[in-house]
Amino acid sequence: MLVASFERNQQPATRNPQLATRNSQPATRNPNMEEFLNQILFYFNETAITVGKVIAVSSIGIIGILFQRIIVKKSVAYYVANDLLDTGIGQQLLRLIASCLLLIFIISTVEILALNQELYPNNRYFLLSWKTILGGLLIIQFGRLIYFFLRKAIENYYQRQISEEESNIERLEDITKSNSSKVASNSVRVAIFLLTIFLFLQNFQFDPTILTFYADTENPYALRVSTLITILIILSLGQVFIWALTQLILLSYYKKNEVNVGTQYAINQLISYFIYVLVALTALHFLKINMTVFWGGLAALLVGVGLGLQQTFNDLFSGLVLLFERGIEVGEILEIDGEVGSLKKIGLRTSVIESRDNITIIVPNSKLVVSNVINWSHYDDKVRFRINVGVAYGSDTALVKEILLETAKAHASILKRPAPFVRFTDFGNSSLDFELLFFSKKFIRIEDVKSDLRFEIDRKFRESKVEIPFPQRDVWIRKGEG
Repeated sequence: MLVASFERNQQPATRNPQLATRNSQPATRNPNMEEFLNQILFYFNETAITVGKVIAVSSIGIIGILFQRIIVKKSVAYYVANDLLDTGIGQQLLRLIASCLLLIFIISTVEILALNQELYPNNRYFLLSWKTILGGLLIIQFGRLIYFFLRKAIENYYQRQISEEESNIERLEDITKSNSSKVASNSVRVAIFLLTIFLFLQNFQFDPTILTFYADTENPYALRVSTLITILIILSLGQVFIWALTQLILLSYYKKNEVNVGTQYAINQLISYFIYVLVALTALHFLKINMTVFWGGLAALLVGVGLGLQQTFNDLFSGLVLLFERGIEVGEILEIDGEVGSLKKIGLRTSVIESRDNITIIVPNSKLVVSNVINWSHYDDKVRFRINVGVAYGSDTALVKEILLETAKAHASILKRPAPFVRFTDFGNSSLDFELLFFSKKFIRIEDVKSDLRFEIDRKFRESKVEIPFPQRDVWIRKGEG
């Protein structure tokens, strides 16, 4: 810089030397400033520490402190004050961000001051230095920070859905249990964890070979750690994508168009199967597996095991028929083999029915397709039920009818329209037989409704002196002659 300044002073003088210099060459830094910035303060581990480096490090530290105190702390305090964050969670968030900023500051300091030192030189397997260690810690903290924000976003989304209307609770519980907030959060956590591990190992340049395949002796295939983790990331991201598509995009469409729960479940399952197939094919592509050989081997395998797995394949195709045909849908009330229950899930091979006693019944899909299944709620969500009542001969039939109708109309689980009615069915051997018929949507708990009605009918009959007879038989014993 001193030589350049001397040569500039030897040039012929002009009327305006400053203007001539500004027009003849681009503007340069002030030599005095450069000398000041390049002034060596001290040596650290044979590295010259200059004024400019100290100023740069100090500037980064000041910017980090101002960002933490002005932006981060005020933002977290705002969310805590408005009950959007708990105090404990807010403190956890502050610590995470502070640790990330501190690591960024230390890494910047190491880079600016050229303090990065390789701790394990001449190592073929991984790179170990101060910068890689600090970078690994920063990757871990960033992974935790990203998961923190995504987890809170998922929890807030489900809370907002539940608070909007009560029916959303049933929708979120009945469509599929895999779409719950907990499982969605776990899927995101696994994806972020695998991605963090991948970046962590890449930071240390650690990518050893796990297995080597010699299908082609000239070009052997080496299965590395990075490839295996990439495949796991693809599988986990496929699960996250299914949740995002079904719960963030399609759920709003279902709500807007009032799509019933069974149709929602069928669409979600078909989309899930399609995405799983794409994810599996993508994973096989990363493994560089020859798909022609794969399909040929699969065909031969299916021929060999097809005879022994006829019923299994029957159940698999029956599951697809149920999803496409939608004769039976999730959330509907079924009666099969005398057992009544709610259909909770249609799997690929089996379906799950929850009975009135909260007993889970696993039914092969082929049975739902081939057997006679009573669907109580396929076309309508209300069913007619009946209670048989017998009264003694000589009872006031008009009063009996009035009591039965009043009892039915007073029960909250019985529909007003269609209105309940009473049918005089027969003159029995020892009673006048009536039927109380009513409509209700409480399919699963209908026996509890019938029990309530019987208790109330018995009470009102006692108050009105209406007798419920029981069979009686008079036995005459004839005494033999002689």
